[in-house]
Amino acid sequence: MLGELGCLPRPLEPGALAQQLSHWVGFSQAIELAALHSGKVSTPGRGLGLTHGQDTSPLDDLQTLYAHTRAQLERAVLESTLLPAEPEPPAGAPIGAGGRAAAFEPYQRYYLNQQRALEAAVGPLRTKLREALGRGSPTMRQLALLDSVLEKLMAEQESRLLYTLPRLLKARFDQRGQSAAPAPGAAPPDGTWLAGFARDLQAVLLAELELRLQPVLGLLQALQQEPRSNA
Repeated sequence: MLGELGCLPRPLEPGALAQQLSHWVGFSQAIELAALHSGKVSTPGRGLGLTHGQDTSPLDDLQTLYAHTRAQLERAVLESTLLPAEPEPPAGAPIGAGGRAAAFEPYQRYYLNQQRALEAAVGPLRTKLREALGRGSPTMRQLALLDSVLEKLMAEQESRLLYTLPRLLKARFDQRGQSAAPAPGAAPPDGTWLAGFARDLQAVLLAELELRLQPVLGLLQALQQEPRSNA
C-alpha cells in the first residue's frame, strides 16, 4: 500500500524483505529458533513469558474477544474525533513550504496516538491466546513458545519500522498538496485534498491493524484446530 501511495523512497526489490528479515536474527537467536523447530526444547509454562494464575477462557470467549477487539479498533480508526478536520495552512504561508508542514503535524500526532492504541490492545490479546495454547497439546505448547520467542525477537525492529510510517506518509501529504496547488492567479485550494489525505491515512492505519493482528489470528486459528478437550 505504501508503494501504491508513493510513500516509499525506492521500490522494494525481489527478495529484499527476506534478506532484511535475516538481519534481525542474531547467531544465538537463530540457534534458539532452530531448537524450537526441531522440538528439542521443552515447553513449560514459564518459557511462554506468562504469569501464574492464567485464566481458562474457553475458545468461544476468545473468538468473541478477538472479534470485539478488532471491531473496536476499526471503529476507532474510522470514527475517531481526533482526526484533524481539514486544517488550512497558516495565513500567508505558501503551499508546499511551511504551510503544508504545519498542516501535517496534527495528522502525524493523530497517527502516532492511534498506533499506541493499537499496540496497547493487540499485545494483551496475543498474550491471552498464547496462554490458551500453553494449556494445550505438546504441539500447541511448542507453538506458544515459538510465538513468545518471535514476539521478543521482532518487537523492537517492528516498532521502529512502524513508527516511521507518519514520516513516510508525509510524502503522500505533499503529493496531494502539490497536485491541488492553484495555478498563478487562481483561487486558493478549498482543502478537499486534505480530506483525501485523511482517507489515505485511515487506509494505512487499517492495513497496520491487519499487520499487527496477523500473529493473533494465527494463534486463534491454531486453537480452533485443536481438539476441544485440549483447549
